[in-house]
Amino acid sequence: MRHVPHTKEEIKAMLEAVGLRNVDELFSDIPTEALLKRHLQVEGGWDEEQLRSYFRRAASSIPDA
Repeated sequence: MRHVPHTKEEIKAMLEAVGLRNVDELFSDIPTEALLKRHLQVEGGWDEEQLRSYFRRAASSIPDA
């Protein structure tokens, strides 16, 4: 199954369903000193096909139960 990002309308509907105005309110209970104040420096990410290939190989190495 491919990842399809949520539309702005879907996000708005989900937030309304739980009584929130924006995504930031999801994290409002977390103390600000515990929040990361910079972007993560993640390098060398895999694209979808690389991930699918990795998991296919990993799954094929699992013996049948």
